[in-house]
Amino acid sequence: MTWNLRTENALEPPHWPDRLAGVVSVIEEQAPHLLGTQEASAHMLDDLASHLPSRYAWLGEGRLGARNDEFTAVVYDTARFDLLSWRTWWLSERPDVPGSTAWGAAFPRTATTVRLRDAGDGTAYTFVNAHLDHVSEQARLEGARLLGGSLGHDPSVVLGDFNAPARASEPYTALAQAGLVDAVAPHVTDATPGTFSGLGPAQPGGPHIDWVLTTPDLTSTGAQVVDVTGLEPVPSDHLPVVVDLEHH
Repeated sequence: MTWNLRTENALEPPHWPDRLAGVVSVIEEQAPHLLGTQEASAHMLDDLASHLPSRYAWLGEGRLGARNDEFTAVVYDTARFDLLSWRTWWLSERPDVPGSTAWGAAFPRTATTVRLRDAGDGTAYTFVNAHLDHVSEQARLEGARLLGGSLGHDPSVVLGDFNAPARASEPYTALAQAGLVDAVAPHVTDATPGTFSGLGPAQPGGPHIDWVLTTPDLTSTGAQVVDVTGLEPVPSDHLPVVVDLEHH
């Protein structure tokens, strides 16, 4: 599952304390084993951890380092997965330097890579959550290239807010050329809403800027863009994307 939770620094309502219960209810209903969030602060993530079932834990580093600014956090089900390793890194020419930017990006952009072992069958997976820049096309493309080049030999998932339309943008093409497969595309219909609602109603047939991509050894058995716009207040300006995956 991937979900941009909307920054708590937005001036216009609804504000985070009013949205928290809705976010928690959606996550509990979907019950993902893995969740990538974008734009959440450490405070927001701590709130989630205190309200979600205790089996969930979160990992990540703020884009200015430590607990500072927004995270590309990974929330995982500790009953399903054992943690092997994790790191947050920067989508720049200096990926190990907190706060680093490149290629005209408006903000530091990060990815969080987590390796997990399935507690059932022992398979190791890599899960990468990213948030590409909303201003610079070059930063989005170079960031996608970095993401594609970061993968090893594990069955892997790359997801997040790419700020570019799936199936119709250079970052998407770059990740496809890196061997990744769109896990949502086989399940999209004309009625499937776009993933950015801007706090308004869902837009059937709208662009998908929030993606879930996988290596070919994972098969998507189902996917949905969850329309949360009927909740009051609307929990985020993005819709969550949920995918069911099988390893083969």
